Amino acid sequence: YSLYDQDEGRGINIREDLEQSNFVIQKRYFRRQNLDETGEIQFGTGGWRAVIGEGFTLFNVRRLCQALANEMIRNGRERQGVMIGFDRRFLSNRAAEAGAEIFAGNNIKTYLMKEDSPTPLIEFAADSCHTAYGLAFTASHNAPEWNGLKVFYGNGGFLMTEETTLVENEANRMSAADFVRIPLAAALSAGIVEYCD
Repeated sequence: YSLYDQDEGRGINIREDLEQSNFVIQKRYFRRQNLDETGEIQFGTGGWRAVIGEGFTLFNVRRLCQALANEMIRNGRERQGVMIGFDRRFLSNRAAEAGAEIFAGNNIKTYLMKEDSPTPLIEFAADSCHTAYGLAFTASHNAPEWNGLKVFYGNGGFLMTEETTLVENEANRMSAADFVRIPLAAALSAGIVEYCD
């Protein structure tokens, strides 16, 4: 029998097989499920939220982080860096890593929380490191199929509506060709991304 997707017939015999199968399942949540979904990024109170696999995809995470990186560069704030954290929401850690790759690709010092952390801890870490922005991948108080990104200044204050509108518009115009990114392992090796404990 010929399978269209070879991952459908994957066997699980050892721990590595189980880990690979888990990764395959997680990847599927980042694939667009609803072809009618526009995938537009739109901020609400304190950040952007969308349904996992529809509006919340790695593509949209990268678009939003690239728009924020561009904003930092335009305003000469890239040396301040960015703090990125995540909570236990499904795939928040992978989204945080994808964001770190974008900021690193734009030569912006990136502090990446090593473990899941609540938003107040990420805000405290951003303030302590004097970063330009703090990013928290979370969709707390939303249904489990949602995830999102809270964006705040390093001092904990949220962006103004005019600022988020500019970031939204720029992100929504982007294609994958507009991304500048470095694989996380290389960025860690080069010291442009640093884990925070």
